[in-house]
Amino acid sequence: MNNILRAFFKNYSFVLKVALTSLLMFSLFRLILLSHHLVTLSQTPYDVIFKGLFMGLRFDIVITCYIMAIPLIIETISKYLSYNKKTFIRKFSIAYLYIVYFIAFLISSADIPYFNHFFARFNIMAFQWIDSPNFVFQMIFLDITSYLYLGIFALVYSLFIVIINRISNESLFYKSYIYHPFYLFLIIIIISLFFLGIRGRTSIKSPIKTGTAFFSIYPLINQTSLNPIFTFIRSIIEKESNSHKLNLIDYNVAVQTMKKLYNIEGDTINNNEIGRMDSIRPNVILIIMESMSAGLLNYNGNNDFITPFLDNLIKNNHTIYFANTYSAGIHTYSGVYSSIFGYPTLYKIHPMNKAIITQYKKSFPLILKEKGYYNTYFTTHDDQFDNIGGFLMNNGFDQIISQTDYPNKEILSNLGVPDHYMFDYSLNILNKIKQPFFSVFLTSSNHKPLIIPKNIAFIPAKNDINKNIVAYSDWSLKYFINKAKQQKWYNNTLFVFVADHGMCIGENNYDINLNYNHIPLIFHSDKYIPENIINNNIASQIDIGNTILGFMGVSYTNNCFGKDIFKNNRDFASFVQNDYIASIDNKYLWYYNNEIKREYLFDYKKNSTDNLLTKHPSKRNIMRNYTFAFYQFASKNR
Repeated sequence: MNNILRAFFKNYSFVLKVALTSLLMFSLFRLILLSHHLVTLSQTPYDVIFKGLFMGLRFDIVITCYIMAIPLIIETISKYLSYNKKTFIRKFSIAYLYIVYFIAFLISSADIPYFNHFFARFNIMAFQWIDSPNFVFQMIFLDITSYLYLGIFALVYSLFIVIINRISNESLFYKSYIYHPFYLFLIIIIISLFFLGIRGRTSIKSPIKTGTAFFSIYPLINQTSLNPIFTFIRSIIEKESNSHKLNLIDYNVAVQTMKKLYNIEGDTINNNEIGRMDSIRPNVILIIMESMSAGLLNYNGNNDFITPFLDNLIKNNHTIYFANTYSAGIHTYSGVYSSIFGYPTLYKIHPMNKAIITQYKKSFPLILKEKGYYNTYFTTHDDQFDNIGGFLMNNGFDQIISQTDYPNKEILSNLGVPDHYMFDYSLNILNKIKQPFFSVFLTSSNHKPLIIPKNIAFIPAKNDINKNIVAYSDWSLKYFINKAKQQKWYNNTLFVFVADHGMCIGENNYDINLNYNHIPLIFHSDKYIPENIINNNIASQIDIGNTILGFMGVSYTNNCFGKDIFKNNRDFASFVQNDYIASIDNKYLWYYNNEIKREYLFDYKKNSTDNLLTKHPSKRNIMRNYTFAFYQFASKNR
């Protein structure tokens, strides 16, 4: 019996050692990822950390067993074949492992910066810009930190190859006891164990799922328990099966809920007539700031003092600051789309990058165009990225200024020209417009690759490029306003500052990082805003167009999901972040994971981690019903 066991493990030593090496490598990637979050980790109980590492091992076993299933079958069959066939099959098995683990370790390496940026494991959303490979390639390889992760990949993969090569001849010629009944029984056992490993659970009802990893109240541990290859494959399957399509609530119930909230009379949202006389026609400049989280401002408690212009502007006598504003999503296309058109970002849907470009009739740009406005859009880089240029031209914009318009010598990276140069370049164009204008600026310097231009008045004050680039972005805004003050159109212009989204900064107790959606929204005009106002009501990025029209006194038919937040308080701001849809008010945060069908309610003002679903059922029901109705209705009306 012992001899048969020794023969069995000898014959399968190659498969078992490769599988063990695979688990060690995946664990190494997890430890590297956790090392980026030591502060959060230090506040996590040890037993939760160890349970998270064990949970991570379970997910690593699932992926390893999937990958090693083919070599396992090959090794089993090869023992009953001739020497030549056995040698050929082993070579095939090794080539297979080279290729598959190259992909697996590459994803595991890419997952580290992806998680640090989005607080989500690697998934198919990472390939949403696959139609712009040159842009993405430059974004990766012009960022010096990318080489660190490429180095980690190269080191781990090289080590894996060395190990495989060293054990490649093991068990190749050994074939003792392979016809013995007990040996055949052991084969059934190992195949069964691999099948169990693929399932990840002993439960008959369901194999391991993403939700299995969410076992604690500590989001970092829950997320890092997952394996990025697992989340990537699951996201592909879900995309192909269209499981991301929302089925939150009966559509008729959603319609009735939205009717009450928006005073809608028909089945669509375009029946809310706003009847006011036109009063003023200022120029409108909307500046959408890249990744400018409200958490970066000193006003909101950041003591790095890297946004002096924005902080001073908030205190200015000619400024209204909406302190509780939230972005609709966490991507730039979402920020542009929702800020300009007043529509929410839908779950896992890119609204502008489609073969058929929707025209949003009675949208904010088209309303202004009907009022005689000339609409321009300025971006530092390629306007075709995310299909933004074509989408805007089909929706009321007269002119797009992008990378092709700037001198080649001023282009520093795939992100085009630096922010201050785009602002400088725009002045001559704006000065030539003979009618009221609506101009949108999309900044990009606060995005990797982080490049601070040389030979300018800006002087970095920090030793941290991440802080310095925010300071440069802030400086560029001041640079533009100072230049604008010298132009004839300045006095008759309303400036609106908002972010496309925030960023993952600071410590976070929740599955979603509020700093990614909490953004500044600032209205500024020396002529039309005589005093300083801090508005603490809940506001959404989708309210910008309606609020500007209300500010101007324009009569219009509301065809979007926004509200004039000067006149209509918003009960909740709703947003999406990775697998979550969420709503927030001045005290509570409610969110729902659409993949694992799990919901949470927190008192975020107290930074509490106590899930209040059962303690406050009425609050949970109100926020849940509103959010479900909002997104279900929006999914059919966009």
